[in-house]
Amino acid sequence: MYANTSNVVSFQSLGNNALPPQNIDAEEAILGGILLDPEAMSRIIYFLYPQAFYINAHRDIYEAALALYLVGKPTDLMSVTTFLHDHKTLDKVGGQSKLAQLVERTVSAVNIDRYADLVMDKFTRRQLIKAGNEIVQMGYETSTELENVLDDSEQKIFKLSEHGSSNVEKPADIATRIFKQIGVQELGLRTEIYDLDNLVGGLKKKKLYVVAGRSGIGKTQLSVWLAHQIAVTQNQPVIFFSAEMDRDELMTRIIARDSGIDSRRIEEGVLTDTDYDQLAQSVGKIGHTPLWIDDTPGSGLNLMRIRAGIRRATATYGHPGLVILDYLQLLGSEDGRTNRVSELDRLANGCKSIAKEFDVPFLALAQINRSVEGQKNKRPTISQLRESGGLEQAADVIMLLYRDEYYNPDTPDQGIAEIIIGKHRGGKAGTVKCLFKPETSQFLSLT
Repeated sequence: MYANTSNVVSFQSLGNNALPPQNIDAEEAILGGILLDPEAMSRIIYFLYPQAFYINAHRDIYEAALALYLVGKPTDLMSVTTFLHDHKTLDKVGGQSKLAQLVERTVSAVNIDRYADLVMDKFTRRQLIKAGNEIVQMGYETSTELENVLDDSEQKIFKLSEHGSSNVEKPADIATRIFKQIGVQELGLRTEIYDLDNLVGGLKKKKLYVVAGRSGIGKTQLSVWLAHQIAVTQNQPVIFFSAEMDRDELMTRIIARDSGIDSRRIEEGVLTDTDYDQLAQSVGKIGHTPLWIDDTPGSGLNLMRIRAGIRRATATYGHPGLVILDYLQLLGSEDGRTNRVSELDRLANGCKSIAKEFDVPFLALAQINRSVEGQKNKRPTISQLRESGGLEQAADVIMLLYRDEYYNPDTPDQGIAEIIIGKHRGGKAGTVKCLFKPETSQFLSLT
């Protein structure tokens, strides 16, 4: 019946005579249901793609019905036949007799959702075979950098694994979900800095959080505090991209945070027997936590590698609870030629995209420029984010760090850090004060 191979989607075989996965009966049942029932299209439009049809003629018929549906016109036999005739594709799909045959073979559209699932299943399998063939070909292309080959391969498979999810929902589903959430507060991951949790509601999925401040003000210590809190205390996977500090230095700070022992004493080996016991307990505990550290230097770290790292960590530990980048301005340019300000704007938007793509809170550390040094009041503002106005736009929450003792050694506010919420999309700004212990990367609430 389908001897005419022009009706079959072009597909690279595996070198044998096996047909690619397909379900022609389900495709015909879907099209017949659409032609019979004017409401059938509304049940499948949000997840059944035209390219999922194995037979090109079926794809053309579905696209015709889709075009009619999207402008509010009926998708009955006469309307679809007229549309195809007007667009000179009726003969291509088999003529009016083909459409009539689809209707005759269909009893009802009651199971159209199930048939659509079957068609999407076969389509995804064909895409998997295609991706596998492409990966094999890339393996032979020795002129391409291995890292690029691995990343491209991972992306192909990852996109297929995400195939079941869609960025499109029915308006009724969205509205219903929002209605149910009225009065229900979305709880993010707790930072255990209580005033900060009360102000921003914890670290929430799909959000980009920026921690900004001058060098040495405590940005990395805050990221260590959060990494420990989420990975060790809450046992949620944390992926830490450390472009500035190597993995041994970073782990030393995390161990100091857990044990309460000064990180400098750990590095210098100035320890008591009690210290060794505490360290042994901390090392044992941290060794079993879902913490992934990538210390690729900034010049070699880019958005592509961050995405690849998240995918690999997810395969090891499961869905991440938090992604941390220390710090944004150290990331290398993709091509080495782009204006630095434009490049940082692109990186900032890329970090936000990653937060949405992987459904995870993304914490990016950033430097502020030196203009704050010329102010009488040294507290930073979001306008001083170094080299990047785009970061201000992309971020959902911007936390600016300030310590008075950093500028005034004789201040009475010794050991006090201020976390200034300079931007809070959809929420209030404000300042949180906490006790800061740099030697153990601790931020302790004052209330």
